[in-house]
Amino acid sequence: MQTAFEGTVPVAYGQAYLHLQGSADYSGEVRKGQVNGLLGAAVPTALFLTFGLHTGEVKLTIKIADAEPPLDEHWEEAVEASFTMPRSAVLGLADWEGGLWRPVPLKPGSYRIRYTALRFGEAENAPTPDDDADPIRSEEHTSELQSRSD
Repeated sequence: MQTAFEGTVPVAYGQAYLHLQGSADYSGEVRKGQVNGLLGAAVPTALFLTFGLHTGEVKLTIKIADAEPPLDEHWEEAVEASFTMPRSAVLGLADWEGGLWRPVPLKPGSYRIRYTALRFGEAENAPTPDDDADPIRSEEHTSELQSRSD
C-alpha cells in the first residue's frame, strides 16, 4: 500500500476535498441522494471529506492500495463509496479555501474509497494552539483508495 499523503489538512466548515484538478464547482450536488454524513461521493469528479472539527487542522492519511485492505478495528466510523479516475486527469487533496492542493498519484480506473474516522468531533474540545498540548491529537481520518478490476 502506498501512502500518498500523511499529515494535517486545514479544515474550514468541517470539510476538505479530493477532486480532479479544475473541477471544484460541485457544492450543492456532492451529497445528493446520499444518507451518510462522513463522505460525499455523488459527483463523479469529487469526494467531499467531512470532519468533526469546524475550523483548524486535522490529521489525515491518504493511501492507495491494489486490493481491499482489511478494516482496522480501531476506527470508530467507516464508510465506502465508488470513484472513477478518468484518463488525463489529476486528483488532488484541497482545502475549503483553495490554498491547499496536493496531487494524489492515482492511475486511471475504478476505485473504492474507504473513509474512516477516529474520535470524530472531539477536536472541537481540544486545547488551542496557545496551550502546551497538541491541538490536533483528537481527531484522525484515513482515506484508502482501493483499485477495483471491473
